[in-house]
Amino acid sequence: MRSDLSWTKGADMPTPRTEVAVAALDGKIYAAGGFVGDGSATDVVEVYDPQADRWSASASLPAARHHLGLASASGRLYAVAGYDEGGRSTSTVWSWAPADEEWRVEAELPTPRGALAVAAAGSRIFAVGGATSFGDRPQLSDALEVYDIGSGSWAALPDFPEPRDHLAAAATDDAFYVVGGRKLSLTSNQSRLDVFGIAGGEWTRGPDMPTARGGLGACASGGQVFVFGGEQPSGTFPEAEVYDPGSGSWSSAPDLPTPRHGLGAAAIEDRVYVVGGGPEPGLSVSGATEILHVGG
Repeated sequence: MRSDLSWTKGADMPTPRTEVAVAALDGKIYAAGGFVGDGSATDVVEVYDPQADRWSASASLPAARHHLGLASASGRLYAVAGYDEGGRSTSTVWSWAPADEEWRVEAELPTPRGALAVAAAGSRIFAVGGATSFGDRPQLSDALEVYDIGSGSWAALPDFPEPRDHLAAAATDDAFYVVGGRKLSLTSNQSRLDVFGIAGGEWTRGPDMPTARGGLGACASGGQVFVFGGEQPSGTFPEAEVYDPGSGSWSSAPDLPTPRHGLGAAAIEDRVYVVGGGPEPGLSVSGATEILHVGG
């Protein structure tokens, strides 16, 4: 167990939800979309100010989305794909900066999907995996696609070696890490870690995560990959685990205080903010904001 990690609690998010997307921008945490308590998709975006320990409303998404991706790059947030209110996969990409009143339309993701994983490295956004629909005979996607902010265009990269949905991803300057997920069922949780080398353009297999799970959240902080939560038929996971690329090994962090799935995670300096998600398998919602302090 890592002794240099500890949890504190932040203010609850005003709109409790699950299957929410979370990213950090300019020292604040943003939570976009998701399911609310009645099972409907939402366009709500809310922002957390760690200094004030306070949430407030931000500009709403152009349309309701759940199981979407959210990443921060080049001073903007990018909301990527996800499912619409009818559970259909989408290819929409929208971006927003704090000076904007509304989200703007970007080039569409080439492969429509939801329950995908998204992370940014420099001025590029990587989108991987997911499925073609939420219900109605979904199929897994093996697509890895990258958006170049400078050119405003998407490109296909080598296929994802083990397609899955409800997975999580994090990126450092030199690698894109894809962890966990499942194969369209709560009973098919995965422990795989797949690593895409950004410079070399190739996939490698990393050591398995200790706890197989889908519906988890992940982010990078200090060059390490932090993983939280998830679900299985019997309940949600409290496990928090950390992958160190330098040593090629996993370690355990203190348990997530509120076990949940469909949550989001993002880091600001030496704090990791774990937001929202469902405390019970399936449709359940939370506004929990819990903060992992890295370094004691």
